[in-house]
Amino acid sequence: MSELPKGWLSIELKEICKFIDYRGKTPKKVSAGLPLITAKNIRDGYINREPREYVTEDSYEGWMTRGIPEFGDILITSEAPLGNVACIDIEEKFVLAQRAICLQISDKSVSKFVHYFMRSPLFQVLLLEQSTGTTVKGIKSAKLKEMKVCVAPLNEQIRIANKLDSILAKVDKAQARLDKIPAILKRFRQSVLAAATSGDLTDSSVTSKEWKSVKLIDVVETKPRNGKSPKGVDFDTGIKNLTLSAITPGYFVENKFKFVDLDVSENSHLWVKNQDILIQRANSIEYVGVSAIYEGEDDKYIYPDLIMKCRANDCILPKYLYYALSSEVVRKYFRDNATGTTGNMPKINQAVVSAAPISLPTLVEQEYIVGLVEKLFRKADKVEKQYLDAKARLDRLTQSILAKAFRGELVPQDPNDEPAEKLLERILAEKEQNKPKKVTRKRTTKAKTAEKV
Repeated sequence: MSELPKGWLSIELKEICKFIDYRGKTPKKVSAGLPLITAKNIRDGYINREPREYVTEDSYEGWMTRGIPEFGDILITSEAPLGNVACIDIEEKFVLAQRAICLQISDKSVSKFVHYFMRSPLFQVLLLEQSTGTTVKGIKSAKLKEMKVCVAPLNEQIRIANKLDSILAKVDKAQARLDKIPAILKRFRQSVLAAATSGDLTDSSVTSKEWKSVKLIDVVETKPRNGKSPKGVDFDTGIKNLTLSAITPGYFVENKFKFVDLDVSENSHLWVKNQDILIQRANSIEYVGVSAIYEGEDDKYIYPDLIMKCRANDCILPKYLYYALSSEVVRKYFRDNATGTTGNMPKINQAVVSAAPISLPTLVEQEYIVGLVEKLFRKADKVEKQYLDAKARLDRLTQSILAKAFRGELVPQDPNDEPAEKLLERILAEKEQNKPKKVTRKRTTKAKTAEKV
């Protein structure tokens, strides 16, 4: 830890905190009961009650045997995700699940200060350095206990925490406004596609009466076909098999593939060609039927079993077909016709995909519509880029404010404040006093008795 402001101290978490860790335990979930707080609920600086999960009230006493989290205590996620920190603002009884550790400090004013420090880049960088794992990073409880936090004089802590409360509340309001933009952009794009594929986007001088209601099978060269999904390998075979994530956003994403050890002939249908349409035939209900158009190099990729591929024929432009498949009318058709048992991914088959409804204007009108859609989408893309830039700046601002606070630059220091050493003495004394006392039991021996005859 870098040089601390005057009068500050650093100390290991285990010296000032009681750790409540339910790692390795998974409570049985029910549809209603006491709230279960998991790592998914703990965000950076707050607890999100969604997703809502519950356990029975009857199981509370038997479950919460390692300690009871209290209002104002600190929660930190130990993995998936690592390092989200929040103060508990829940007054009702709740159950803490694994991958979330509770830190209890007797003085809740100190808790708030320590919680802010643990969210700062000073702590988060060290946390990442102490973590283990490759795919998923995690921190062991023993390592976390040895990590150091800084402690300022109590009055200074209160001033810093109050200042951070005020500033970050404004940042949160700005973040809340920004968070509305993706949904607005999604609705805008869907509105554009709905108008484009129904004849409402163009004016009367362009819109013809020659629109036809057809099915996908009527506008593609051959029936849509599944790909293949052999097991991926960890060496370069030259055969790149796309993953679902290559088209999950609703557009094609380069370099989302795995190498497969498969002999693919030059004329195989598995090769993806420029202007091919790719459709997800299995995924969660939100994504089943998501489509993308491939506009890259021929034969660079093959495609997997969970994707279907088709190609526009001469009566439809590939881009118009892609927009039609991306419209809410067709997306809803795919969701409504997906099948699958509980616990499995919903799926659409070849017959369902082939029967997808397409509103078909003339080629001239298709070309005009595609041009209008792309023009409007470029404007939406520009707004989205501005949103992403603003969000990144806001994220950096929060970290910058926290870093400034723990360099001692956010509020003035007061030489009359009680030294941090005195505060630590009280915390350590209270922690020692609250330790469970060991109960010693006297050994009892049975007295030997001799029966006199």
